[in-house]
Amino acid sequence: REWYAPVRYLRDFQELRHASLPLLPTLAQVPFPTNSWAVFGSREASDNESARNGKCRQLEYFLRALCTVIYTEKLTPRIAEISIHVQSFLGCEVGLADDLARGSAAMELLLQSNVALNEAMGGSRAEEGHTDQQMRVRTLLKRAIQRYTFRLFLLQIVQLIVNKFVDMTRAQGPKLNDIESLEAKGRTVLKERGLQDLERIQAFMDQLQTLILDGCMTDFESIVERRDYVALHPFMTGPRGKAYLEKIVREAVREQIEIEVYVPLRGVVSRLLVNGWRHDDMEIHFKMRELRKRQQADFRIPPEKQSLSCWSSVASILNEGVGTSTLPCAKLRAIVDAANEIFRVFSIEHRNEEALSPKRDAECNGVATTGEETSETVRESISVEGAKEVLGAEDFLPIFIYCVVAADMERPCALCVLLQTLCEPTNRLGEVGYYLTSFESAITHIQETDLNDRR
Repeated sequence: REWYAPVRYLRDFQELRHASLPLLPTLAQVPFPTNSWAVFGSREASDNESARNGKCRQLEYFLRALCTVIYTEKLTPRIAEISIHVQSFLGCEVGLADDLARGSAAMELLLQSNVALNEAMGGSRAEEGHTDQQMRVRTLLKRAIQRYTFRLFLLQIVQLIVNKFVDMTRAQGPKLNDIESLEAKGRTVLKERGLQDLERIQAFMDQLQTLILDGCMTDFESIVERRDYVALHPFMTGPRGKAYLEKIVREAVREQIEIEVYVPLRGVVSRLLVNGWRHDDMEIHFKMRELRKRQQADFRIPPEKQSLSCWSSVASILNEGVGTSTLPCAKLRAIVDAANEIFRVFSIEHRNEEALSPKRDAECNGVATTGEETSETVRESISVEGAKEVLGAEDFLPIFIYCVVAADMERPCALCVLLQTLCEPTNRLGEVGYYLTSFESAITHIQETDLNDRR
C-alpha cells in the first residue's frame, strides 16, 4: 500500500527524536542535524544547497534507523511505543483510513491478508489459473521474500555499498544551475546526461539483484516449502515450476531493491527527467487535451470493438497505477494490468450483434440511452481468452492509445524514458516487455499525431 506522508519539518524530526531517545538510548549514535540550518545569504548558494542535502540525508538515515528497530532490536513495549510514534509521523492512519473504517472486526484480516488481497486484485491480476485464495497466498509469499531481502539490506556491508552509491550519485547529480548550463547547449545534451545517470542506476540495481538471486536462491526455496504456501505447490511442480518460482522471487527482490536504491535517488532522477523532457511533455499534453475531445471512431477503433464504458476502468488503472505509483516495477505492473483490463472489459461488453457507433459515442459523451436501446444488443459475453483472440494487435493498439490519452498522466514522455531504462532485464522479453513496448508505441503515436488530420 502506498500513500503520501505528511510534509515534515526539522522541528518535527526533533520532536520524534526527543520522544524516541528515552525509549532507545542507542539512537543517540545515529547522526542528526544540529539546530542551526544554513541561512540564505550567509554562504554561497551552492554551499547552502550542499549543506541542506547533507542534513536531509542525515534525517533520512535517522528515520530509516527508527523504521528498522523491530528487526535490529528485541521486541519490547518500548519498541512498540517507538513504532507508534513512527506510524504517526509517517501518517499511517491516513494510508489505512479506509481499512480502519471497516471496524475492529476486520483488523485481523487487515493485518494478515488485506494488503495481499489488494495486490491480488491489482498488481497480480494477470496471473491465470489462480483462485482468490491462491492469489492471496501468492502475495503473502512475495511479501515474505521481500522481507527477507529487506533484512539483507540491514547487513553492514550491504548498507555501506548502497549508501556509498546513493551518496555518490546524489553528489554527482546536476544542480539547477548545472541543468541550465546543459540546457543552454541544447536539449539533446541534457537528455544524454539524464540517460547516463539512469543507466548507471539501472546497472547498479541489476548487479544487486543478480548478487542476491545467486547467493540467496536456496533460502528463497526453503521459504516456499513452508506449510503457509502449500496452496501454490501445484504451480511449482512440473516443467514450469521453476519459472513460476523465479518470477515471484524476481518481483519481490526487485521491488525491495527499488525501495532501497531508487527511492532515495528519486529526486535526482526526477530533476533530470522533468527538465530533459519538459518540452516533449508540454507538446504531448497539448495534443492529449485535444484528442480527449474526440470519439473512439477517431482513433480507428471499429464500431464493433468500441466500449460502452469508454474504457474508463483502463484509464483509471493507467492514471493511478502508472501515473501516481512511485516504484518503476509498480508502474510496469499497472501497464500490464491496464492491458488485461482491456480484454476483461471487452469480454463483458462485447456482443455478437454489431452495435451502433453513435450509441457508444453518446454513452462516452454523457448522453443517456434507454434500456430498450441497450437490450437490442444484449448477447452472451465472450471469455477473456476469447477477447484476446478477437482483439489482435491491430485492434488492441488503437484502444490502448485511446486509454493512454484518457488517462491524462503527468509527464508521459519522461515516464516512458524512466520505464524503458529501469525495466528489469528479464521483463523485457515477456508479457511486461510486450505491453511496455505497446505503451511506448502509444506515446510515440500521440507525439507524431497531426491534430489537423482526422482520417
